[in-house]
Amino acid sequence: MAAPILAYENLGIIQGSGWLFRGLDIHVGPRDRLALIGRNGAGKTTLLKLLGGKIDSDEGRRTIVPGTRVIQLEQEPAMTGCHTLADYVLGGDDAPQQYEAEAIADKLGID
Repeated sequence: MAAPILAYENLGIIQGSGWLFRGLDIHVGPRDRLALIGRNGAGKTTLLKLLGGKIDSDEGRRTIVPGTRVIQLEQEPAMTGCHTLADYVLGGDDAPQQYEAEAIADKLGID
């Protein structure tokens, strides 16, 4: 098994009057794919924000391999002015080069 490119150890976050997560360990390898399934209000979006570094945890340690980028596609993205998903991906502030986006799309089996 390859070393993780992103890891959280003993993750904890307080939301409202109590712990949303506590003592959670997450290790993401270089070719891992993730799926989050849960009821509304279970903390899926909060966990994704933590993984992406958009918010900080209240306890725990985050380790990320230098050069690793975590990109999150919003659940309801504002695609104004974009005719295709490729337009959206290539139009962001931290957009990959077109050849990088095409290589990723090819690996995922999408056009």
